[in-house]
Amino acid sequence: MKTRIYQYQDNHNPLEMYTNTELLQRVRFSRHTITDILLPMVYPQGQHENNRGLPVPPILKLYLALRFFATGSYQRVCGDLLSVSQSSVSRIIHEVSEQLTRHLARYIKFPNNNVDFTNIKNSFFAIAEFPGVIGCVDGTHIEIKSPGGPNAEVYRNQLKMPKPQYEQKFRHAWLKDPILKDWLVAVESTAGTTGKCRVCNIVVTSRYADLKNHGASMRHKKNAKLILGPHPQPQLKFPGESEMFAAKQAELKLSLFVAQHTSVRVVDHLVNTCKKTFEGQSSTHIKMHRTKCSGIIQNIIAPHFFNDLKNDIGDSKFSLLLDESTDITVRKYLGMIILYFSERENKLVTTYLDLAVLDNCDADGLLHTIKTTLNKYSLNLQNLIGIGTDNTSVMTGANNGLYVKLKEEVPELLLIRCVCHSLQLAVTHASKETLPRNIEFIIQETYKWFSKSSSRQCAYNDIYSTMNEGHNPLKIVRACQTRWLSIESAVSRIINQWDALKLHFQLS
Repeated sequence: MKTRIYQYQDNHNPLEMYTNTELLQRVRFSRHTITDILLPMVYPQGQHENNRGLPVPPILKLYLALRFFATGSYQRVCGDLLSVSQSSVSRIIHEVSEQLTRHLARYIKFPNNNVDFTNIKNSFFAIAEFPGVIGCVDGTHIEIKSPGGPNAEVYRNQLKMPKPQYEQKFRHAWLKDPILKDWLVAVESTAGTTGKCRVCNIVVTSRYADLKNHGASMRHKKNAKLILGPHPQPQLKFPGESEMFAAKQAELKLSLFVAQHTSVRVVDHLVNTCKKTFEGQSSTHIKMHRTKCSGIIQNIIAPHFFNDLKNDIGDSKFSLLLDESTDITVRKYLGMIILYFSERENKLVTTYLDLAVLDNCDADGLLHTIKTTLNKYSLNLQNLIGIGTDNTSVMTGANNGLYVKLKEEVPELLLIRCVCHSLQLAVTHASKETLPRNIEFIIQETYKWFSKSSSRQCAYNDIYSTMNEGHNPLKIVRACQTRWLSIESAVSRIINQWDALKLHFQLS
């Protein structure tokens, strides 16, 4: 069996809580009217015989209904004041309303014959000389803003005499207003100078907002089109040819700067900065963001330098520096740098040639990519006198390396191996033969000890600062396998901080 839970409520009596003035403010009835007139009228039987079911007392029912009638608030809000549910409030309001309507004829009376009508009319006329009144209902005086004009006094409340409202007067400056000047004229009237629409032939209230609203109305636009005719198309101001040429030059310079020094995304803010900093110059007409900047780089700057490099090399002998690279999408590329003697500059030039996509990463694929790039620049393979590469087998292999395949077509081709790579291999081989094997392990583990632990770094900083008069230690360097001779900087860093590192590991 489900146990029924009873909730005992402690409802305060509002008639005891509030003063007579506070009751008037909340329900518009005094305590005497509620207890001596309304309560016996609505609940003549008085209190309930027992408290079975915890009924709401009659005085609270009457107060809830009066509060709802006086405020017009939501039933739930009125019920929350006395901890009564919304459904109970609805039943109470219905109950009280029915009881009040039963006494309607006792307090509200209407005349039944012509004699009574005449007597009531005469009585009201005697009070305030208001003819034809047979009844009135009390109401609330609500303040409104004076509408202005000659009839403003009709709306004045004699009980609350408001301050005189400012009355807008016609301003002759409106006759020169761009919105109003074509149709507004000033005319004299009994109320003074006022505005008149010569298109619609009507007097308009002397308020700027009303004048604009009239000018935007469909009726006025239709009349204006018939009388004034269509408005002439305003002349647009375009920059001159010299200004546009200067703006294009500025856009090219900015695009060249972006291509050489930074990312394309920066141009969105760089152009706005130039406009605000160099006002009145060619930057005023610059209109360029990422899309236009990328288009200028790809379609204007890149073809220009492509043709310039192609013409500068001509039939000169040249060498290539080659290296493979992989981007974040694991796509293979072949980077090519060209070295040649420029007759125009009269010096040896080293510059970027191409970053070509590799379909195959073997020697045949590299050879095909190099030939394709040389054909794009109209360069003769026979003018290639040397290549510089690392020491990987695909580049320098004795049987199927790229150098061997190129040498079959260019017999006098020279191979320059990467000195840094060769030196790294020599040092690595020598260290394995002469140094203990655990040195490389110590270098790697020392870096790993501090790399991902903030607490260890803070503890080591305290030890090092104490031992070195407040100086902070330099970061432990990682020995990277793809950075030639990076082990030298890592070893030097550990040796310089050996005493502090030794004490730190002893305490740890």
